[in-house]
Amino acid sequence: MVAVDFALSRCYLARSGGPPAREKRRVKPRWILPLLLLIGIAIRVYYLAGIADSPEFRIPTIDSLWFHDRAASWAEGGDLNELDLFRAPLYPLVLAQLYRIFGTSPYVPRIFQFLLGLGSLYWIYAIGRRAFGSSTAVVAALLALLYYPFVYFEGEILATTLFLFLTLLAAHLLLWARKGLLWRWLLPGLAIGLAATTRPNMLALAPFLLLWLWKMERGKPAAIAILLAGIVVPPAMALARNAIVYGEAQLATQGGVNFFIGNSRGADGKTARIPGTRDISYNREKYEDTVGLAAILIAEQVEGRDLSASEVNRYWIGRSFQWIRSEPAAAAKLFLKKIYFLINQQEIPNNRFLREYVKEYAPVLLWVGLGAGILVSLGGAGLLLSLRSKSDKTVLSLFIAVPGIVVVLFFVCSRFRLPLMPFWILFAAHLLVSAAGRLRALPLARIVPVFFVLLFFSHTHWFDVDQIDDLPEKHCTRAYAFSQVGKKNDAEREYRAALEADPKCALALVGLGTQYAEEGRVEEAEGLLLRVLEIDPSFSMPVWNNLAVAYVRHEEYEKAREFLERAAEAMPTAPDVHENLGNVLMMLGRPEEALAEYDAAYRNGTSRPYAVLLGRAVAVFLLGREEEGLSKAEEVARSAAGLPQGWATLAELARRAGREDLAREALENFFSIVKRPPEDRDRAPGLAAEPRSP
Repeated sequence: MVAVDFALSRCYLARSGGPPAREKRRVKPRWILPLLLLIGIAIRVYYLAGIADSPEFRIPTIDSLWFHDRAASWAEGGDLNELDLFRAPLYPLVLAQLYRIFGTSPYVPRIFQFLLGLGSLYWIYAIGRRAFGSSTAVVAALLALLYYPFVYFEGEILATTLFLFLTLLAAHLLLWARKGLLWRWLLPGLAIGLAATTRPNMLALAPFLLLWLWKMERGKPAAIAILLAGIVVPPAMALARNAIVYGEAQLATQGGVNFFIGNSRGADGKTARIPGTRDISYNREKYEDTVGLAAILIAEQVEGRDLSASEVNRYWIGRSFQWIRSEPAAAAKLFLKKIYFLINQQEIPNNRFLREYVKEYAPVLLWVGLGAGILVSLGGAGLLLSLRSKSDKTVLSLFIAVPGIVVVLFFVCSRFRLPLMPFWILFAAHLLVSAAGRLRALPLARIVPVFFVLLFFSHTHWFDVDQIDDLPEKHCTRAYAFSQVGKKNDAEREYRAALEADPKCALALVGLGTQYAEEGRVEEAEGLLLRVLEIDPSFSMPVWNNLAVAYVRHEEYEKAREFLERAAEAMPTAPDVHENLGNVLMMLGRPEEALAEYDAAYRNGTSRPYAVLLGRAVAVFLLGREEEGLSKAEEVARSAAGLPQGWATLAELARRAGREDLAREALENFFSIVKRPPEDRDRAPGLAAEPRSP
């Protein structure tokens, strides 16, 4: 297809005697755009079919888990807290609406984002056609189809795809608005504003776009005012919402700590990690971002008081500038390193190994794909070529320069670089079409050196660009996802890989030891978990708790009780520990002590309230308060009608209390769920149960 376009370009030039100022009307086959979109659909269907087998598809982790939990909670009208402010609101709000309408199936966000991805492909084509011409539009869309990170991030529950779509929409509307009435400038402004409520760093682009418009439309100050109004409206609405709901007029609170991550002693310019994250208590019902928690708690500990979101931001920004002032040479070197990372071929991971993930689940995308290095090299040369003309191409260069500087000011990874790539691709396509049309007319003395210099730097491996400093943590994250879907062998493989990278990785030792404990491999579990205490005593709670799980598997309840009491001493507010201790005490025939532990678990915010209340009901029953215990068990069973343990427990308590009618009803309900009579393992502690690992 590209060859046909190039041939048409040559024929046109031969007839006209020279390159036209714009060639956008030269090629107009109506089937090209539908064909490109069909190829895009086929790629996404193939990728979706592949990743549906991955554990992360159903078990979101880290940032994806944060977005998923927030959206699911908001969709159900759940409680809000100050950490909801950590990221900008638009993406979780959109996701919450999708969950409210279509449910929380893992397919819902992916299909939505694949549609956005197809929209982004269309905008790349439309921008190329409007700024450069039809041939460039086709080549740009083809190049975009061959860059696999676009599709990869569409398959992740992250704000990346929505932000990219809005950025491209804004760029296209800026070009479109120049050829019409003044009111048109409102639309690109609104697109920029919406992008800023997805990632606030988009606001850095706004002043430069206003300067560009002032230069291009000197006689139309109203156009500048209308564009500015459009930019301001969405962020202003988000600020007002956050001020009312959270008491803080902030778009997001992550800017300060992210700036510190990228500008501090020990920062490498690409790893999102700060000291102190392991000291955070996770006694919460839903996942919280470890960086967000650490940012707040460390700042408050240092300052010795509670801090507002804006004060936390100022704390981390202040620490960064303190380091920059004290070590300006190191700061300058780090800045140059981040520029190098930005143009490098390497797709720097943030939460997961991009290339390895795609290779495992959709390898064809790698076989036919183009890397960032070649696209940046071609795009850089194409950008230099376009600077000779004072046209719409100027504004497209701003979408590379300004967001690129913003990324470098923080830290570089693939998902932060992604919004720049469509514009590199557009300039790369412009270069290829121009070279095919009239190679000798190009300023080769300028663009060829730029191309080869960028190509050289983008394909080198300096500054450990291909090394992952948090490699063990990434393996542990994958291992956790595998374990949650029951793929224990794969989980063990990932834990082993983490330990191979760092033999003292406490997280991997805890994870692997816990898995062995759940499998009843007591000696192996004990060896691994006790080793953790020598490496990092802060893991004492999960170590003692999970050792207890291993001993329960072997019915050594006294030993399990001893370990659980140590776990409760290490972290008195951990609800899972109190629940497990209550279960073990019930197995030892000590319901009075168990009742106190169940109350502590419920008081500390257990994520399993029905299981705790059921255990408490049994304890009350065995303490001689039969009517109260039976009533509480019936209340749990009817409230959680799909929980087999509730009906099995109620049936046994009703039988012991002589309530044959209630026992019969409970047995029938149990049988309707699991299609078999209840066994000892189906009932609550004291009748038969085991504790669980956190």
